[in-house]
Amino acid sequence: MTMPSWFKYLTPAYMKQVKKDKAEYKAQIARIKTLPKDYQRAFTAIQKYMWSNAAGDGMDMLNAQYDLIDFFWEGADNKIAVHDLIGDDVAAFVDGLIAERGVQTWANTSKERLNKALTK
Repeated sequence: MTMPSWFKYLTPAYMKQVKKDKAEYKAQIARIKTLPKDYQRAFTAIQKYMWSNAAGDGMDMLNAQYDLIDFFWEGADNKIAVHDLIGDDVAAFVDGLIAERGVQTWANTSKERLNKALTK
């Protein structure tokens, strides 16, 4: 039986990192559950939007989400309404957050492929 090509990446070090990343993710999600309900609702919607645009392994998207959680915590601590933080155009807010952090998205990947295909 031939092993899949990705199988070579399942090293002990990689699996240890996955376990660490999973624990970090669970801790961050637990932080969300302690925010006010309007913040939780906003995060859930934003998270869904972010993941629908994620490319690659998604680790850069996770880091952007962790930054968003910190931002939401700061807003909640200062008693700022979540709407005042994210504005009316939430997609533009999220797109800006993603762009600022250099997160790779499917749209970016598609644009790069198109440009490469037509510049050769």
